[in-house]
Amino acid sequence: MPTISIARVTDISVPAPGAANRVGQFSRTQLAGLALGIIACIVMLAMSPPTGMKIAAWRTAAVAALMAIWWITEAIPISATALVPLVLFPLLGIAPMTGTAAPYANPVIFLFLACGTAVKFVGILASMQR
Repeated sequence: MPTISIARVTDISVPAPGAANRVGQFSRTQLAGLALGIIACIVMLAMSPPTGMKIAAWRTAAVAALMAIWWITEAIPISATALVPLVLFPLLGIAPMTGTAAPYANPVIFLFLACGTAVKFVGILASMQR
């Protein structure tokens, strides 16, 4: 009578979910979004603005398109995408660094940061007591 060998589950190599769609640490969607966002921004910057629109507004729209594509595809972390205007606005002449950074220093933002930190701290304390 022939013998039947049963492989243990640990002996079977199964690729991780989505492994076929990954290149290094990034998925194909993230890489496509990274490239598409940069291309869209460059194309918009190369075009002349629509009639009646100021050049600074058109450049802002180009940066917004870049950020929207990066947010949707999560090409880079969303928190890093939120900092793109700090770099591009002064470089493109849209606004000076002080004008660009001012909304990031709004007291309401600090209130949200403090509340978020407090909630996280309470969660850590609660998990330590269990």
